[in-house]
Amino acid sequence: MSTQRDWARDYDVFDPAYAADPYPIWDELRATCPVAHTERHGGSWLTTTYDDVTMVARDQGSFSSRNVSVVPPPDGAEAELLPAGLPPIEADPPVHTWTRRLLLPWFSNDCVAEYEDYTRQLCRTLLDGFADTGPADAAAHYAKQLPVRVIGKMLGIPEEMSDTFIEWVRSVLEFANDGPRRTQAQIDSTTYFLAEMEARRSGDGTDLISELMRSELQRTAPNLRSTSSTSNRRRNFEGAQPSAAATRSGARQLPVGSSIASQQLSRRVRQVGPDRQLQARRGRRVAGHIRCIRQLHACRGRR
Repeated sequence: MSTQRDWARDYDVFDPAYAADPYPIWDELRATCPVAHTERHGGSWLTTTYDDVTMVARDQGSFSSRNVSVVPPPDGAEAELLPAGLPPIEADPPVHTWTRRLLLPWFSNDCVAEYEDYTRQLCRTLLDGFADTGPADAAAHYAKQLPVRVIGKMLGIPEEMSDTFIEWVRSVLEFANDGPRRTQAQIDSTTYFLAEMEARRSGDGTDLISELMRSELQRTAPNLRSTSSTSNRRRNFEGAQPSAAATRSGARQLPVGSSIASQQLSRRVRQVGPDRQLQARRGRRVAGHIRCIRQLHACRGRR
């Protein structure tokens, strides 16, 4: 592990040592400072234990899924292109709930099975592409190609655009610290998909984009269904659009270690009400928060 960086207070996910082998770094942080922090790339926190990661993932009231990029987009470019973010991944309930249910049928066992033959043939084609050429990068030439190309197939992206689609994904995810490259990829991909959405709005395609463009949200009777009578993915879901009273507000990032954090957590427990099971769950969640805060203060005390 690199000894030239204080990983607890100045971690960098783009550091060559971190990219090459992060496991020793995580092991040391778990033993010395399980909640690390950095001011790089706009500032972020890094939880390293299973319990803390699970607690953060499940506590939607304190930790929002909105605007959680480790490297914020330059000059708010992403917000201008995609003001609603990328639901359901970058969304909190209730938006996360109904957008996730809208996509679920496409990832059922039956629907995924439809792509098995294509995926197997793709695997063979990729392997044949470098089998006789000697050494190859298994990640770049094989593993990274599979999910992007299969998802591209589901979206109805032409095969000849596969390489372009892969470069868009890589530019946004792998080169997030390259502002111009990331922004250009977002502009190009957003422009492409907006045009495709408009073109497929009145079509009869069976790809995911076409099906989504023909879907409806019924607010009066809270069901979610596709209006395409020919679709074998037609589904109804209860509770797709919760009432206004059920809509949460104020989901945000909780500043771990702040002076008001434990007060806010305690206040939330007192407001739970008579439901003892719910109160017990909230109590365990708060205990996780407090443990996380104490770990952070312990780390600071050792410095």
